[in-house]
Amino acid sequence: MVVPGLRGGNSFLDTLDFPVNWIVRTIPQPAALGEHPDPSDTVAYGEYLANIAGCLHCHTKIEEGTPVAEMELAGGFVFELPSGTIRSANITPDEGTGIGGWEKEYFVKLFKVWEVPESEWTRVEPDEFNTIMPWIMYAKMTEEDLGAIFDYLQTVRPIEHQVEIHTPK
Repeated sequence: MVVPGLRGGNSFLDTLDFPVNWIVRTIPQPAALGEHPDPSDTVAYGEYLANIAGCLHCHTKIEEGTPVAEMELAGGFVFELPSGTIRSANITPDEGTGIGGWEKEYFVKLFKVWEVPESEWTRVEPDEFNTIMPWIMYAKMTEEDLGAIFDYLQTVRPIEHQVEIHTPK
């Protein structure tokens, strides 16, 4: 029995029987990163880095398994944790609910503060607010790269969307 594939359009995969066709279709593929922009074009380079970093995926609200249209980067992606619910922040340049009033230096510092080795041992008590943001991982980026991401985020459409970041159980 042949089951239509997740990726489709590949006649070789469509000739494989189930479950082999499904297994082959779900093998991870190399990321489609596109052309590496010149870092001196900080907006294009920042967009490239934001794509690699997955900003859109975690900072866009999902309903019934689908990103909410017109809410890209406006936050609200839900993470259910034993201690409560965490929601991603609005990172659009909206002045009131996003990062529109922020300075680039502040944005960069939010990440770089986690660069010290002691950060990896930060203790979070049971039922205490925790974040799902991988600060330590992104702290390893250069200040120039983080600044380019900020420059890009300042060019996206501002979306007024107040997000309650943490709701304890």
